[in-house]
Amino acid sequence: MDIIYMILAGLHLLFSVVYAVEFRYEEDGTPSTQKALLRFVITFMLPVLGFLFLWFSDFCENRVKQHNSRASEFSLFEQEISLDLLKTINYAEEINKVPMVEALQMGDYSFRRKMVVDTLREDDTLEYVNVLKEALLNEDAETSHYASSVIMDIQGKLQSALSQKEEQFYAEPENLSAAYAYEEELYKVIKSNVYDSRNLKKYYAKYKSVSNQLLGAALPEELCYHNRIEIDVETNDLEHAKEICDAYADAYPESEEMVADNLKLCIRLQDRKRMDNFLMRLKQMPVILTAHSLQYVRFFEQKSYVEEQEGA
Repeated sequence: MDIIYMILAGLHLLFSVVYAVEFRYEEDGTPSTQKALLRFVITFMLPVLGFLFLWFSDFCENRVKQHNSRASEFSLFEQEISLDLLKTINYAEEINKVPMVEALQMGDYSFRRKMVVDTLREDDTLEYVNVLKEALLNEDAETSHYASSVIMDIQGKLQSALSQKEEQFYAEPENLSAAYAYEEELYKVIKSNVYDSRNLKKYYAKYKSVSNQLLGAALPEELCYHNRIEIDVETNDLEHAKEICDAYADAYPESEEMVADNLKLCIRLQDRKRMDNFLMRLKQMPVILTAHSLQYVRFFEQKSYVEEQEGA
């Protein structure tokens, strides 16, 4: 009996040493004497239980690392690359806005006031809402007052147009043309960036109501899908956004905008499984991708391939 105990003790000592030596490496591949010694002590002092404890610890640590790695990947992607994947940038418009912001900070007060008032003469004053909001915070009280007046003017025009479309819609609730016009105007109001959260809540509810009606039609217009996905994401209705993205892909498989919306939602959700499934489905779709959108698809396809190789 003593001999059996000695043999078992010897085997246990041998396994503990082998285990400690085999798993002594750090994440960067360098051997760690401290790590090997710790593993040896645990496995030797706790027969069987020591091995199970370390295995479970390694398993949990790897799962956490995988989760953090994927979250970091999506986070890095969001930071380095704009999520407006297919949005065409109006460079002339953006260049014009930069001097306006700088002038609000450096120009004399009379020039600042004139510049704010001049936005009323622009064809689309909505393009300058962010500049006007910057002017609201200006140290010159008169400039701030002018900016407030312009924003109120924008709100008045938006409300007038919306009331007209709303009246036409409720006069003929079954008229799809009126419904689409009302939906488009509500979307414009929500995206105008001139209303506070209290007012937006009201407009969100109205928008979703008419959007539901349009999405229930035989073949909704493509823009209706795109707009609804954006609104769902803004209101954090992400489960519904997933449903609309799937329906969008079924209805318009040839649309590059559909591809962009699906990719953006996957990034927003940080859902790698959904991303991989969509990329597989994308291979069967008749969509023609431009060079601009292809970089995003290839980015995630490459990540999937690397992860498959690492898991093999």
